Amino acid sequence: MKNIYKFSIFTLLAFGSMFYSCETLELEKLANPIALTEADPDLLLNRIQNDFRASMAEFNFEGSTLGRILVMGTRNYFARYGSGTVSTSWNNLYADILPDLAAIELVNSADNDLSFHLGAGKAMQATIMLNLVDYLGDIVYSQANNPL
Repeated sequence: MKNIYKFSIFTLLAFGSMFYSCETLELEKLANPIALTEADPDLLLNRIQNDFRASMAEFNFEGSTLGRILVMGTRNYFARYGSGTVSTSWNNLYADILPDLAAIELVNSADNDLSFHLGAGKAMQATIMLNLVDYLGDIVYSQANNPL
């Protein structure tokens, strides 16, 4: 009986400390925790470089299978190259590189010269766009990331 009281008191204290640690008083948090408020341009350029590397690896793989340098896996081109063939590169360009370049352009000023970041980023952007046009044909640029 004595052990049951000790166990119930210990359980009550454990559950009480769990519910005490929850902070439920601040319900008016209106700031978006995911929104990018201020980013380091060096880190944005690093992300652009990583996305560029992934895109170029995808283009190199798809081109090498088409040129029979690597095994394509099938003789039917329509079965091998579907609608999502270069979707990683498409996503890297429109969801990652273009918004990151826009963020770098917003931070660029006379006292904070980011011409190297912009030049390198735009050269990588142009290379991916050139490859997307080679692989897909016409792609969207003027309406990209512009909901208006």
